[in-house]
Amino acid sequence: MDVGETHLGHREVVAHDAGQIVGSALEGTVDKGGLSYTLTLSNGVQEGEEVHVPHPSGGGAVYLRACGVAPGKVLPMRFVPHIEASPDSTEAWLNTEPLIGIREVGPRGTTLLSFFSISGKQPGLRTRQIQRPNDGRPGQHWDCQVNNVTRGALLFAENVLLDPMFTIATTPAGTRSAIPITGGTFGGAALHGEIVPGGADFPVAGPGGYVLDARYTLKTSDGEYIVVRNCGPVQPGLTPTFEARADGPYSWLNGAAYTSAVVPGNGSVQIYIFQPG
Repeated sequence: MDVGETHLGHREVVAHDAGQIVGSALEGTVDKGGLSYTLTLSNGVQEGEEVHVPHPSGGGAVYLRACGVAPGKVLPMRFVPHIEASPDSTEAWLNTEPLIGIREVGPRGTTLLSFFSISGKQPGLRTRQIQRPNDGRPGQHWDCQVNNVTRGALLFAENVLLDPMFTIATTPAGTRSAIPITGGTFGGAALHGEIVPGGADFPVAGPGGYVLDARYTLKTSDGEYIVVRNCGPVQPGLTPTFEARADGPYSWLNGAAYTSAVVPGNGSVQIYIFQPG
């Protein structure tokens, strides 16, 4: 999905079908619905993010989020993974193993993520410097945003279709789950369309309460793609952020402060997006 030139850079999103894990330390499968994000900056530097749920052959699930950079489009992207596995599973070593990785575009529309252990390695002298362009554009937010704005009028509503929730891992930080997103619709006075299958909500139930982190993509009725991240504590409310084409009809979504509320249903969830009050 080519979102186009947004207020951050040129954004592309890939929603993945099922995959495989192959290696001497781990084998298994990767769930359908994982997302790859690529942001190409004005000087050619690329920033990338991967969000997936691997299922090692040991039987458990793993939460994988990897973020990285590349000095140009033709070079592999180097990333650092964040992995969450149950401490009592055979994959518990992934929680503490120091790993780095390389992302490459493979044959037949595949993405290849290669992971390397750096345990016991001494830092080398070879470095590669990445520099952001001085073009006045803001940097992308890697973490969830929090808006301290009051709720205003309803902007639009989403009917998000879901597969059943399953637990990924229980760690000292809380219990991480996954709720795969399989489609849906959205609509309001200003925009309407469909929710692209792919992505998921990755809630965490921990000492700080129940915190959501949903990643998905909207496709408007006139063919525009809009990247969505909607996250935060259920109470007092979530903060949705949007990324749309900068010269497109929905550029007004970029960087604006919105709030949202979630109403669970049977196999779906209603999400209401509100303007600031």
